[in-house]
Amino acid sequence: MSRRLLLEGGDLPALMARVREECGPEARIVRAERVRSGGVAGFFAREHYELTVEVPVSEPPAARGIDALVDAADDDELALAGAAPAGAAPAGAAPVEPRVSTAGAAFADVLDQVRALAGPAAAVPTVAAAVAMPADPAPARALAAVPAPAGSPVVRSLRALGVPERLLAHGPTLAGVLAAIEPPPAPRRGPGEPVALVGAAAAVERLAAVLAGRWALEDAWVVRLGTIGRGAHRLPDPEAVTRWRAKAAAAAHPWLVVVPVGPEPADRGTAAALVAAADPATLWALVDARTRVGDARRWLDQVGALRAVDALAVDGVLDTAEPGCALDLGRPVALVDGMPANRVAWAAALGQDVDAARAPRTGTPGSSG
Repeated sequence: MSRRLLLEGGDLPALMARVREECGPEARIVRAERVRSGGVAGFFAREHYELTVEVPVSEPPAARGIDALVDAADDDELALAGAAPAGAAPAGAAPVEPRVSTAGAAFADVLDQVRALAGPAAAVPTVAAAVAMPADPAPARALAAVPAPAGSPVVRSLRALGVPERLLAHGPTLAGVLAAIEPPPAPRRGPGEPVALVGAAAAVERLAAVLAGRWALEDAWVVRLGTIGRGAHRLPDPEAVTRWRAKAAAAAHPWLVVVPVGPEPADRGTAAALVAAADPATLWALVDARTRVGDARRWLDQVGALRAVDALAVDGVLDTAEPGCALDLGRPVALVDGMPANRVAWAAALGQDVDAARAPRTGTPGSSG
C-alpha cells in the first residue's frame, strides 16, 4: 500500500531535501517535471518543478534505482523475443552475459516498458539515491558501441540537448546514455585529507557552504586560499599553504579547501599554484553549464595545470538548453546543481526535453503555433 503526493517548488535541490525530510528516506519519486507557465509568446514565463512522490505504508520493495528499472526492461524485452532474462541460463549451460538491450529497441517501446514498471510493484529512484554522497557509486556497465540512427527523433533530441556522440554510440536511447555516463570517483575525506574546491569566487563559496553542512564540517575545518573573496581561515600564498599542509596531515578530521578564482587569466595560474601547494586528496572544479565547452575546457586545463582535476561540480545544468554539454568536458561530473550527479539527476536534466520530442504534434505540416 502507498499514497502519492504532489510537491511543487522553484528550487529543485531544496524541493528534494523537503521530500526527504517530510516523507522519509523510503519515499519514491514517481515523476519529476520542470513546468513553465504564464508569460507572453514564450517570454517572462515562470518556471517551477513538480515532484510526484510515492510514500509506502508497508514494507518497501527490495530493489531500487534506475538500474533496476533498466534491467527489468531488458528482461521484459528479452522475454518478448523468446530469450531468457539477462544472466539466466538453461540447466547445465553457461550463464548468459548481461547486456543493455535498449540499444536495439525503439526508444518509445523501452520508455513505455519503464513507465509500466514504475507502478506500486516496481522500484523507482528513491530520494536517498538522489541526495546521498558519494554520487552513484555503482560502476558503469561495459557497453558495446553501436551506431546511432541519424534519423531517430530521440537521437536528434539528445544531440540538441548537447549529449556527446561518444555516449550516443553506446545506445541511441536515454537509458543507454544514462548507463554510459562515467561515475565520478568518491571524494577522499579521511583524517587529515583535504578536499579542494576551485571555482569562481561567489559560486565556489556557495558550494562550500552546502558541502560543509552536508559533511558536518566545523568552520575551522574549512580553509580558504589566496586573496580573492572574503572569509575566515585564509592562507594568502603558496608558502603559507605549504606550511599549513605539513601540519594539516596530522588532523583527526578531513578538510575542505576553498580556492576562489578571479576573472583574469592570471588568476587561473595563481589558483593552480595554490591548489598544488595544498596537495588535496580530491580536487573538484566548479564550472557553469552555460559556458561554452571550449572555454570551460581551457579554464579547467589552466586551474588544473599542476594538479589534475578529479571531478566536476556543474552549476546551471537545469537552466541551459544543452545540459548534456556538461558531459563533454573530459572529467566525470560529481555534482549537478548541488545534487549528486547520479542517473536520477541526469534523467531529470535530460528526460523532460527528450519526452517532449516524442509528444504528438498538432496542426498540419508547415503550420506554426
